[in-house]
Amino acid sequence: MNYRRYYWRCHLLNVLGFETSQLAQAKIHPSCTVAATTYINAKNGAIAIGEKSTLHPYAMLIANGGDISAGSGLSVNPYSVLYSGKAGLVIGENVRIAAHTVIIPENHNFDRLDTPIRFQERSSKGVTIGSDVWIGAGVKILDGAIVGDGCVIGANSVVLGTIPPFSIAVGVPARVVRSRKVADR
Repeated sequence: MNYRRYYWRCHLLNVLGFETSQLAQAKIHPSCTVAATTYINAKNGAIAIGEKSTLHPYAMLIANGGDISAGSGLSVNPYSVLYSGKAGLVIGENVRIAAHTVIIPENHNFDRLDTPIRFQERSSKGVTIGSDVWIGAGVKILDGAIVGDGCVIGANSVVLGTIPPFSIAVGVPARVVRSRKVADR
């Protein structure tokens, strides 16, 4: 283990009081910048972040039953939440995630009226985000969503389904308003 990774783990464990088990399956490339207030919990799944990525203050990465995998050049801005769900979260390279974005690849089932929702099963299809994607502030990306390479998702949009590559999508639910490709304009 190199010094930077050792220092980062010790800092999170000692200064912030994280349990060792929360970082057991976290693999953050040594060239990454991780703010001291970033919350990482890889207790119930693996988290892998590629080189030259930045995890800004108060961002949260939580692997809960599945894995979070991100390529190089990821930027997760403050107060964003990346959750794995059972089926996982896959993020390509050079993805920009603006502040207050929430990515949740899991749903609560609520079919049974005799059981509180919190005790019912959860379903998970997973979320896939391609490379060279810009996700605006306050975006919500929900279970089963697929965001293609080169997409731009407008601020406060809610992504439910598939956004084709090189699309600009906005709204609730997010709809494609145009293509980034010159030939498609």
